[in-house]
Amino acid sequence: MFTNKTIVVPFPPTEWRGTNGFSFIPFDVLRSKGLKVGVSADVIGRVANYFDVQDFRNTGELKSKYINLQLINLDGLQLDATLWGQFSLNFENYMKVLDDDASVILLIHFGVTKLHQDKLSVSTDCKNTNVLIDTDHPQIIEFRQRLTQIHSSEDSICSLAPSLSISSAHDPNSFFKKAQYVGLDRLNPSMEGIYIIHATINTILPDDTWYYIACKKCNKSAKRVIPNCDLTLDVDQLLNLERKCYGCINKPDVIVRFKVPIRVENQTGTTSFTVFESVVKKFVTQSAYELMKALSEDDDYPEELELLLQKTLLFKIDVSVYNKERGIRNYTVKDPTDDPTCFELYENFKADQQVVFKDVEIEESSEKLTSVGNCASNASGSQTVDLSHDTFFSPPLKKIKQEGIKSPPSVKSSTTKVFIRIDLFL
Repeated sequence: MFTNKTIVVPFPPTEWRGTNGFSFIPFDVLRSKGLKVGVSADVIGRVANYFDVQDFRNTGELKSKYINLQLINLDGLQLDATLWGQFSLNFENYMKVLDDDASVILLIHFGVTKLHQDKLSVSTDCKNTNVLIDTDHPQIIEFRQRLTQIHSSEDSICSLAPSLSISSAHDPNSFFKKAQYVGLDRLNPSMEGIYIIHATINTILPDDTWYYIACKKCNKSAKRVIPNCDLTLDVDQLLNLERKCYGCINKPDVIVRFKVPIRVENQTGTTSFTVFESVVKKFVTQSAYELMKALSEDDDYPEELELLLQKTLLFKIDVSVYNKERGIRNYTVKDPTDDPTCFELYENFKADQQVVFKDVEIEESSEKLTSVGNCASNASGSQTVDLSHDTFFSPPLKKIKQEGIKSPPSVKSSTTKVFIRIDLFL
């Protein structure tokens, strides 16, 4: 019913309108945050990736369960979605009995847009929401037919694999949010923070294991209760060993997950990264368990992991407290992307942070000066700046950002202007 207070707004663009009242929102509209938070949205896509069902607790009390997953549309764009309550359990049970290579089509009707960490996604957190999984509904049948046509025309399912874009719900600018630039030659464990690195993967490090046994609930490593060095154990025997999760503090259900050590390089140097499950699955279709089952004793790692090699990407990495306290020079990859828009933004991001040289005016005086370079005392006890060599000083990065560079205090006397070359970001 319309009243004098009713506000009419244009309906957001849709991919197609179904015969049963569906209005599907294009993924590119969602990824550019073309909808407001908390509005209704219908979406449909192929399930590209999903995680384990998690408990949602409030003040220690279990409130609900949920599962995070990622959908891909017919254009290969990716969207994050969350199924809550019984929807999450229904999805988990369905996937348990399904073949690993099956294509699952999922439709969310009357979903709700949510914003988390600057990403717009679709959630079932609404009483009117309905979720259809691989049913004979006309919209799912039509989507699968169109999907099959694309596969047939390209003779490969690879065209619909994730494009390693940050998430479809991302504004590309958010990839750089709260991150800093640094060259690989200057990256070190003491530099706690988030950094963006443009580099190429050139090696999978054979001396480190490429997997770990994880707790299904929290994804943290599940350690053996009794140490066992028997290297002849197969993957099922490894999973059956008694373990403890120090994240959940209990006896966990366990799973094999990826933890692949890689070597990257660019024009500034080389270093080591670690890529975990969510990153590796963007390259490799098989699970870590499947690859372990098929691995030969003579191989250091599955050859499928070589799909990572020679990929030139933007890496968002985390130099953590763990790196800092233990001096570990292997850094965790939080998010990689080969999104062309991000590569364009990276050049400006790098230029903005890499302010290399600034002229600072310094005054010489017979009175004492505080120098940033090499100093020599004269007979009167005053100091002068020795400019016979390039003089550099590296003030803390955070201080530079917050306070800027202040010139030394001026002295009322005869002065000579000199300039010192200062590298602001090393």
